[in-house]
Amino acid sequence: GPVMVVSTKGHLIDQTIGWRSQKGDVHVYDPAEVTRYYRSGWSLLADCETWEGAIRTASDLTLAARATVGASRAGDGITSEERGEIWRSSMAMSLAPFLFAAVSSGRSVGAAAEWIEREERDEVLAVLDGVDRTAARAHRSTFMRPDPSRSTFLHAMHEILSVYEDPVVASSLDRHEILPDELLDGGANTLYITTPEHDQARFRPLCAMIVRRVLAAAYGA
Repeated sequence: GPVMVVSTKGHLIDQTIGWRSQKGDVHVYDPAEVTRYYRSGWSLLADCETWEGAIRTASDLTLAARATVGASRAGDGITSEERGEIWRSSMAMSLAPFLFAAVSSGRSVGAAAEWIEREERDEVLAVLDGVDRTAARAHRSTFMRPDPSRSTFLHAMHEILSVYEDPVVASSLDRHEILPDELLDGGANTLYITTPEHDQARFRPLCAMIVRRVLAAAYGA
């Protein structure tokens, strides 16, 4: 049956990819290009062509990043209760408009990261007003009042998305080939997910996103 392998050890792929390739389709998600195999593309914005899809992606990214980024900020002066508020799932509604506007205007995830970094309001609204009033209203609501939690959250999201400023990573975004439904089509397909051992923190939330999407498809979520 299908297999998903998450590893920082290249030799694990070397020792199994030949055999698994004989059994079914094989994808290697290798955003940092640490292996010698063809890198299957995966785009964070692939499901953001609709407002609903953007909300789902923002929610998944928030949940995937919650533990890793939250944990890395221990000792930052924020209490555990405050951190829980910062990472509440509803905060994803602050992120979704940026993702949706990027896709709707033909921009990249890098552009979304730049908007998020400066907490852009008007430029994003200029896109959303002509596309989806509900999304535009959500974005306006985000900026109706000062919110330190929102600012902290968006800063953390920018840190995660800034990984795409790396041209090697960005080059894997021009195609979207890792599709959970195809991976789980009944065949003995394989997905390898690998990142540099010394750079786990930078890639962990994005890899967690893929794992989450595959598991959701497996359980029919």
